[in-house]
Amino acid sequence: MELIAVVDSIVNRRNTSSEIENLLSKVEIDNLLLSVLVFIMEVTLTEEQECTIDLIIEFLKEILAFYEKHFSALEIETLTRYLIKDILQNKSRIREYSVMDYDKGELRNIPVRLIRDKETDDGLVVYELTSQGYNFMFRTKEIDEELGFELETVKLNLLIKKKNYRKAVAQSLELIRMLQSKRRDLQQFEDNLRNNITSVSGLDYDNMIVEINNMLQQEYESMIEINTMINLAKQRLIEEEENQGRSDEKIRQAKKDVIQISNNVDRALKYQRRLLVESKAMKTLYLDQLEDSIAYTKIKVYDFEKMILRQLEMFDSGSFKSSVNITKKLLRPLFIPEPIRALNLKTVYEEQYRVREFDEDGQRGEQEEVEEDNQPLINEGRNRNHTRIIKQLIKFASVHPDGFAFSQFFETLKADPHFNDMVENRMLYLVMLKLFEEGELDINLWLEDENNVVHDANGEFDLAYCLSALLAQKEHYYDVGRISIAKTDEEFSHIQVIDQKSGYEERITMNDFRFGVEMNESRITNI
Repeated sequence: MELIAVVDSIVNRRNTSSEIENLLSKVEIDNLLLSVLVFIMEVTLTEEQECTIDLIIEFLKEILAFYEKHFSALEIETLTRYLIKDILQNKSRIREYSVMDYDKGELRNIPVRLIRDKETDDGLVVYELTSQGYNFMFRTKEIDEELGFELETVKLNLLIKKKNYRKAVAQSLELIRMLQSKRRDLQQFEDNLRNNITSVSGLDYDNMIVEINNMLQQEYESMIEINTMINLAKQRLIEEEENQGRSDEKIRQAKKDVIQISNNVDRALKYQRRLLVESKAMKTLYLDQLEDSIAYTKIKVYDFEKMILRQLEMFDSGSFKSSVNITKKLLRPLFIPEPIRALNLKTVYEEQYRVREFDEDGQRGEQEEVEEDNQPLINEGRNRNHTRIIKQLIKFASVHPDGFAFSQFFETLKADPHFNDMVENRMLYLVMLKLFEEGELDINLWLEDENNVVHDANGEFDLAYCLSALLAQKEHYYDVGRISIAKTDEEFSHIQVIDQKSGYEERITMNDFRFGVEMNESRITNI
């Protein structure tokens, strides 16, 4: 409700001046108020300078041109003071918004104050956002698009400077969530692109690429600065510990938080690099899909008027030659028999099947119809097996906290009664490859992500779906916090019998994987 209270203070503003409000429309003043809030935050956070009334006046001079309004210098100064002092500061009075507290059964007031002024040592009055103002701006889409990832790193910088390491841990996780969210957006965009390119406009593509580039362009500068600050923080903690001659609980907790921040920054860097690679691949895919769609539009169109109607108009019923021509050129093509369906060119590009004997009565078509009817059951079975694989992997990791190889896990998995289901159609190996692409299986991060929305997996492997399924089934994660995956130079090989009657076998050969395990300390994970 606090967000609604803030919006109400802007939209349903008090202390209004009819003289000034008549100069602009209500919507235009709403836009100016939000723009001023963005400007104050950008100046105080990203430019690291004081925001004075003169800076705000210059800012309004620039943006008022977009509203096609022409004001004198005095009018702009009056408008600025009206927006700052009368509306945003409510003439130095706290504005309150009433909400119902259902626990207490009574109304309570939420105070609203977005900006405050303070006097510097030089006697200069400067403006900055309150905590309430920052929280409001961080939750608006406009801020995310305008300042993006850079603003989040600036916020992390400030928390580290203030030695607020506990909040800095949460903020570093926010960096990772932001990158993961953008990666999900990229994957959804790619799915739409593959399914139907006409549903994706060029503007959508440009916006997606621009947003990703904005998140990556400050990668090294911002992250190197944060790493430097973390190293300095570690050094300060060591010096403080040496000066005290002992390590108290406060210092130990601070050191633990600093290490976690460092790990989260490394993970954020990894996600940024992965986003860069995937965005480049998506660019190639977009251009290929676009080229294919243009090629389809170049198909020759049969001009019925030119080829048929005009020819009929030229027909001379009294001429034998004309009768022969119309029979040969117009009528005969209409009676050409339909090509045999079995020789249709489309079949060349369909999925290949192993050679089997089918009746001439369309047994294969009937089988495909049955498979289509059973698709929901097939998807349900695949989802169930994916979840089993993840559960067994976590369980195996819990008894091998020092790490293990995929080949070890595979040998143990053979004793599972559902082993054949898990390796059918290369399912187990494909899941491992997907996990290798992700780079890790971070259970703690998934549990902490309150915005993690899990949809039906539809038979495709989805790690979030598997973890959510285990949660719903009241399973547990065996105190495992995170599993990392890396490729080794060792070779893994397995021969699998596909058909007992024909003796058809399949040999799987790939690089072995090495799994690192991070356990939770005295953490109860029973769900």
